[in-house]
Amino acid sequence: MSDGREGSRFFYHRVAKVNRREHAVERYVKLAELAGGQIGNALRCQIPSGDPPPRFDPYPPFILLAPLRRRRRQIAL
Repeated sequence: MSDGREGSRFFYHRVAKVNRREHAVERYVKLAELAGGQIGNALRCQIPSGDPPPRFDPYPPFILLAPLRRRRRQIAL
């Protein structure tokens, strides 16, 4: 991808032009097209409705954590 880091672009034979502000799906679609894949207009990602799954019990209350999600710096343990 055109925004490759740490010198990785020196090892590419071809570069997919991407915008680092685009969604990851859009970026990887461009990479697939560069590799010869044909992406039609019917490409869709189904988004869940947000309804709780069957037999979901909201008690006791819980918090879902996603550690390491888009962290800015390494955390020493």
